[in-house]
Amino acid sequence: MSTSEFQDARTSRAWQRSVSEELVEGVGEVVVEFFDEGRSRRWSWWERPAASALLAAAESRDREFDAVVVGEYERAFYGDQFRDVVARLNAVDVQVWLPEAGGPVELDSPVHLALMTLLGAQAQREVARARHRVWRR
Repeated sequence: MSTSEFQDARTSRAWQRSVSEELVEGVGEVVVEFFDEGRSRRWSWWERPAASALLAAAESRDREFDAVVVGEYERAFYGDQFRDVVARLNAVDVQVWLPEAGGPVELDSPVHLALMTLLGAQAQREVARARHRVWRR
């Protein structure tokens, strides 16, 4: 969540968690949560505290999870960030699940790659719209 002064963190966190839990219902459970507040999705995951902590946790041999479930693509990624993040997580045997994909994303799937390209462009448009809607005093 990038604009903490214009959004309610508790509500944003709750609906993203709800979407994530619904996505993995019957096959897994959410065991740990990473949520950046006050950081734009335009920043790389390595520059966002919680996202960076998630990447570090994924590389740990005693991590608590085997998949990362993202509540909404547009809240987590910008442009073509997704491919790099997923490739890094897949390299340590961590899947990435998205509600927009209906489950785990497969980087070798042309359909998933097309979807990620579309979602990346949509996230960029959302940032541009938000810049014009939000003004500071």
